[in-house]
Amino acid sequence: MSSLAPRLIDEAEFLSLAESTERLELIDGEVILSPSPSFRHQRLLRRVVRALEDWADTQQSIISIGIAPLDVRFAPGRILQPTRSWCSAAYPMISKGRSIGCPRSVSRCSPAIEPTIA
Repeated sequence: MSSLAPRLIDEAEFLSLAESTERLELIDGEVILSPSPSFRHQRLLRRVVRALEDWADTQQSIISIGIAPLDVRFAPGRILQPTRSWCSAAYPMISKGRSIGCPRSVSRCSPAIEPTIA
C-alpha cells in the first residue's frame, strides 16, 4: 500500500483560496485543516479577549486585537490562525489582503493541553 504525498502550494495560491470560516493554515506548503474549537475554548477565548480589550483601553497607543479565524504570516510558507493576537502602533499589523504579519503576541488554546501564550 502506498501513501500519497500531500499536494504542496505556495502562499499566493493559499491566499487565493475562497474566504472560509474553516481553520485553514499553511505550514511549509501543506494546507492543514484544524477541527473547530470546543465551547470551553470559545468561553476562555472571550475572557482573554475581554481582558486584553480592557487593558488596551488603558494604553497610550492604539492596540489592535485579532481573533481566529484570521490568517497571520509568521514566516515564508507559514500562515497560521492563532486563537488571538495583538499588535501595537510600535509593532503594527502588516495587512496583505486577508493575512497579517508581525503580531506582538499570540496564543493558541487546545482542548488537549493547557493554554499557551507566546
